[in-house]
Amino acid sequence: MKMRNLLFVIIIFCAAGCGQNKTAEQENGNVIQSSPDSGEKAVRTETNSVAPKPLIPDTSVRMNIFKNTEISGYGYDILIGEKLYIHQPNIPAVEGNNGFATEEKARKAAAFIIYKIKMNIMPPSVTKGELDSLGVR
Repeated sequence: MKMRNLLFVIIIFCAAGCGQNKTAEQENGNVIQSSPDSGEKAVRTETNSVAPKPLIPDTSVRMNIFKNTEISGYGYDILIGEKLYIHQPNIPAVEGNNGFATEEKARKAAAFIIYKIKMNIMPPSVTKGELDSLGVR
């Protein structure tokens, strides 16, 4: 009987401890969740989605837009710090070897790739649908 009671107490402690990895508090209509393991916080909006927190500081990732002399159009480079991370002379995810029609379209695509890098979405690839939604294809 004592063994059964001891087992019951252990199960109760385990069940109570499982739900306490994260604490939540209400703040301005949003729920702030923090994990004691990492100490980082994420804001859960009213739509119940967690807004991702950038993993790379804004100042370390930058773009360089260039006129492509080998093919028509524009391309971009993505640099992290001073190191070249991506060299994209043509439009990614589409057939052919054409550059972006305007410098602005190359800038929009590069900004989208930078967003993916900062949010640690790896690999920071782009699809035809994403290019269409950006209006750069």
